[in-house]
Amino acid sequence: MVSGKKIPGVIFVKDENDMNKKILAVWFVLLIILFFFLKSGFTSVRVMRFSETQETTVRELTDWKVSSSGQKDENGNYISTYTIKVPLIHNSSETMMFYTTHSDVSVYVEKEKIYTVSTNLSEKTFQAVRSDRWNQFSVEKAYEGKQLQVVLKTSYKSVAEQAPLFLLGNELDIVIRELKAALLSMFLAFAVFACGIAMCIYYVVSGKSRLKNYRTIYLGIFSAFIGFWFLINIPIVQFLFGNYMMLEYISYLIFGMLPIPFILFEKQIIAQRFGWLLSLIAVYIMLVQTGRVVLQMTGYMDLKESQTIIHVVILLSIAMFILLGVVNMYVNRGSEKGLISRVNVIFLLVIAAGSGIDILTYYIYPQRGKEFNCSKFALLLYIVSLVYTTMKEAEELVQKAQDAERLAYTDELTGLNNRTAYNEAVEKIDLTKGVHTVFMCDLNNLKKCNDTMGHHWGDTYIKISAGIIQESFADIGRAYRIGGDEFCIISDVDDPEQIQAAYDKLVYRVEEYNTGTSVIEIGIAVGYARYDANIDKNLEDTRIRADQFMYLNKEMIKNKKK
Repeated sequence: MVSGKKIPGVIFVKDENDMNKKILAVWFVLLIILFFFLKSGFTSVRVMRFSETQETTVRELTDWKVSSSGQKDENGNYISTYTIKVPLIHNSSETMMFYTTHSDVSVYVEKEKIYTVSTNLSEKTFQAVRSDRWNQFSVEKAYEGKQLQVVLKTSYKSVAEQAPLFLLGNELDIVIRELKAALLSMFLAFAVFACGIAMCIYYVVSGKSRLKNYRTIYLGIFSAFIGFWFLINIPIVQFLFGNYMMLEYISYLIFGMLPIPFILFEKQIIAQRFGWLLSLIAVYIMLVQTGRVVLQMTGYMDLKESQTIIHVVILLSIAMFILLGVVNMYVNRGSEKGLISRVNVIFLLVIAAGSGIDILTYYIYPQRGKEFNCSKFALLLYIVSLVYTTMKEAEELVQKAQDAERLAYTDELTGLNNRTAYNEAVEKIDLTKGVHTVFMCDLNNLKKCNDTMGHHWGDTYIKISAGIIQESFADIGRAYRIGGDEFCIISDVDDPEQIQAAYDKLVYRVEEYNTGTSVIEIGIAVGYARYDANIDKNLEDTRIRADQFMYLNKEMIKNKKK
C-alpha cells in the first residue's frame, strides 16, 4: 500500500479524532500530575516486627472475642478490640497475619505492645488515607496461653463491623495459601490486562492508525489500566508489592480516571451526533477526580470518603452509555455498525450488573469487596466480544482499502494496470541500473469499430486485445493501459530473441483470433525502444521513441493489407 496516498472509496480519520486525542493527552498528563501531587503527601507508616518464623502448619484462629462500642471516639474513629488466647506455638515462634482495610492496628500481649501500624496525621496540609494492608508479626513461644489483643481503629463503621481472618503459621505457607485462594481473581485480572496490552501492540504493529479504527487503542488502554487496577487490589498481590500506601493512592487515581479511555472508545461506536455529550462527560470526570485530589490535599475529605462520588459517577455513566447505545443501535440498524452496536449494548448491561454487585459488596463486606470477580468476568466477556467484532471490522476496512487501492491502480475494463500505476512504476525505476525497454501497442481501426458496430463491440475489441498483449509479453515485462487504445509494456529484457518471440506470439494470437468465428477483426501495432542515456533524458523520451516505431509498424500493417 502506497503511503501518503488518498485512496478513493475509503474514509480516513481526520478532524473528528482531534478532540479524542486531546482528551487522551490531557488524561495522561493529569494522571501523572495528580500522582506526583499525592506522592508529595504520602504519609509514613510504622511497622514493627520482632522475630522470625519457623516452619509450621497454617491455622485459622476463630476462637476470639470482640469488644466495640459501635460509636465514634473523640477523634472520630471506631475502635474494635479482638481478644485471642494464644494457642500452642511450634518451635520458637510463628507468624500471625491478617488483612485490614482502612484501619490503624495495634497488637498487645498482656498490655505489652508487640506490633503497630499507624498513619501519621501530624501534617496539617494532607489528610492521610489509611491503606488496606496485610499485618504480620511474630508470636513467640513465650506467649502461649496469654491473651493477645488486636486493636483496630477506623473511620468507617462498615469496616469496624467486619472481623478480619487471623492466620497463624509459617509466613511462606500463609502466602502460598492466599495465592492459591486468589488464583481465579488473579487470572481474570491478568487476562483483562493482557488483552489490553495485546490490543495496544496490535494497533501499533498493524499500521491501521490511518483507518477509522481508533477503538482498538482506546479499548486497549482501558483494558490494560483496569486489569492492572484489578491486580493491585488483590490483597495477596498487595502483600507481594509491599508498599501499601503507594498502592492505595495508585488505586484511587486509576479508578477515578478509568472512565476516560472507555468514553473515548464508546465515542467510536456511538453516533457522532452524541460525541459532544461523551466529551463533556469525560471532561466532567477529570474535573471530579482533580477535585477529589484537592479535597485530599486540603484535608476536607480523603480519597476513601470521596470514593462514593466516583462510584455514583461511573454507574451513571454506564447508564448513559446504555441509553445512548440503545439509541445508536436503532440508528445503525441494518448498517455495518449494527453488529458492534448490539454487542456493545448487551455487554454494557452485563458490566452494569457486575459492577453494581461488586460496588454493593464493597460497601456491605469491605473485607471481601476487593475481589471484583463479577466485574472481571463481565469485562473479560465484554473485551473479548468487542475485540472480535473490532478486529473483524478492522480486517474488513483493510480489505476495502486494499480493494480500493487495487481499483485505483487497475483499469476497470481490461484488468491491466492503468496510467496511474504506469506513472508510479516509471518514478520508481533507477535508470542508472540495468536495461530498460519500453514497448508501445496501439489498436488499429478501433474508431471504425465504434462507429460502425457500436461501443459495446469497441469495448470487446479493447478487452480481447488487452488479453493478447498481456499474454504475449508476460514473460518479459508488465503491461499497462495508458490511454483509450494505447498500451505500454515496461521490460528489463534486451535480448533480441526474447523480444522477437514475444512479438511473434502476439502476431500469432491476433491471426488466430481473426481466422476464427469472430465478429470483429482486430489489429495491434507494436513498436519498442531501449533507454539510452545519450539520447533520452528520462523513460518518457524512450516511450516517445517506442511510440514512433509503433506508428511505423502501424503503417506497415496497413500497406500489407492494400
